[in-house]
Amino acid sequence: MTLHSRCPRCDEVLGKSAFKTGRAICQCGWHDDSSEKKKASAAEKKVIKGLVLSAIALIFVFAHLASWGTYSLSIPGVKIQQMAGVLGNEGYLDLAQACVDLGKVECAKDTYKELYQKKADLTGLAKLATLYIRLQDSSSALPLLTKYFQLGGKDGKIALSYAKLLEQTGNYQAAADYYEFSVASRPKVLSIEATRGLVRSLMALQKYQEAKERIMAFHESAGNAKSYLNGELERIEKALLTNKTHRSIKRRLPGSNS
Repeated sequence: MTLHSRCPRCDEVLGKSAFKTGRAICQCGWHDDSSEKKKASAAEKKVIKGLVLSAIALIFVFAHLASWGTYSLSIPGVKIQQMAGVLGNEGYLDLAQACVDLGKVECAKDTYKELYQKKADLTGLAKLATLYIRLQDSSSALPLLTKYFQLGGKDGKIALSYAKLLEQTGNYQAAADYYEFSVASRPKVLSIEATRGLVRSLMALQKYQEAKERIMAFHESAGNAKSYLNGELERIEKALLTNKTHRSIKRRLPGSNS
């Protein structure tokens, strides 16, 4: 508070008694209003601070809505559960799917990894590998699927994806095994893609008779199955005939033991 020796309004000398109340008061009615100004200034600062905080909150809300779109209402609760360590397996899958739908690739990867690491859920490995396949990153997907099946994974669709990767790397025997696994795991499904992959792998291994038997068994599996894999069967018949011809010629060559 500013102390005045004379009143600025009437120029009266302000004695000590004028300051007993904590502020200067003159008999003409003038008083030192510095304390009121301080209060007004403090109130103004409080209002400004509130406006700034409100603006920051609005920016955060708009950023959240822009980032999560239709998931913006459900995600905060999921995130809180995740940070608290109480998010369930389905919650992880839902969160990862939201990340995938919104193109948040790293978010999806981290969520699938956490599902496996914290919940020991093999689905996390399978989903992460499938995501890598979608991203055309086979080198990252292959070891994940290898680990998935080493740990006891049994999903037939995942086996089909694994077999395709193995076939791409030239590991035809392992590819054939997992194509077979995929077929066997879905006995009520006409597994055209898996059977075709199995036949293709057997042909790459030059196991033509076995490949032919697989096609014949497939044709017997359902009424409409006979319309599939006929092109492969034709190529196998030609290969078998060629091999038979080669063996016949070899037997007639001089020095042959036969």
